[in-house]
Amino acid sequence: MTPENQHIPGWARRERQADLGWLAENLDAFWTAATTGFEDAGRGAIVVDTTLEPIPGKGNPFAYFS
Repeated sequence: MTPENQHIPGWARRERQADLGWLAENLDAFWTAATTGFEDAGRGAIVVDTTLEPIPGKGNPFAYFS
């Protein structure tokens, strides 16, 4: 089955849109971490713990891993 023929449930579409919105809201912080991490350690990834928000309203902990 080709991707354009797959049915995506409404709840999954809404969740995906919310996730993309969250990424857009945090893009500046992620971009800064990714750029600095790449310059310091080379290729890697940003990992975000979305299950924690140590200070309410102040975001989730994240780090760059090479």
